[in-house]
Amino acid sequence: MKLKGDCSIDESGRYTVIFEDKNGEEVEFEIWIDKEYHYEETGRFLTDVNVHAKCLSPGFSIDEEVYMEMAVEEYVANSFNL
Repeated sequence: MKLKGDCSIDESGRYTVIFEDKNGEEVEFEIWIDKEYHYEETGRFLTDVNVHAKCLSPGFSIDEEVYMEMAVEEYVANSFNL
């Protein structure tokens, strides 16, 4: 899965984004991101990112949707470089 377009997913919140699958097909997802921080006197430090993705595009089996949602969640979580 590859993010299509120029979308910045860097803050907590809800996003609707389009990814391109391995066949070049566009798939729309709604993504929820919750960032967790540890606060100290010297500032705040990102400690965890919780990502939940939901496939919005029709025409996929449940297994395909689950696989794609897991791939998108992993892609987004890895983009935060924890």
